[in-house]
Amino acid sequence: MAKDSIQAQAFNQLESVRTIKKSQLENYIASLKSSLLVLNGDPSTAIALKKFAEATASSGISSNSWQALEQQYGENFTRINNLNAWYDLFLIDNTGTIVFSAAKESDLGMNIDSSSLADGSMGTVFNLSLIHISEPTRP
Repeated sequence: MAKDSIQAQAFNQLESVRTIKKSQLENYIASLKSSLLVLNGDPSTAIALKKFAEATASSGISSNSWQALEQQYGENFTRINNLNAWYDLFLIDNTGTIVFSAAKESDLGMNIDSSSLADGSMGTVFNLSLIHISEPTRP
């Protein structure tokens, strides 16, 4: 009898922990979605992406034009990255080239599909986003 009672109590506690963790995870994901929607809805993000993509394609990430864009937009994106406590914030053009990185690590300027990034989560997410973009919008 006592053994059954202890076992039932243990299972109840585990179920409570599972419920709490599920709620925390759902809240975290909702928070990430909200942050990304803010970036997505901000016209300056689209403008910055276009300009960074053009500068990267024409003269690379070491060029004066890219550096000027980093001066213009970098502080804002780095602030957003830090406020959200993300590891990094990327701007990626339609070809898969990382044209901006708040952390400025070695992946800046890499093309996802033609690098080691293709086999990881970055490649998976990028390719899924291309599928999503190419699907027609349903009313």
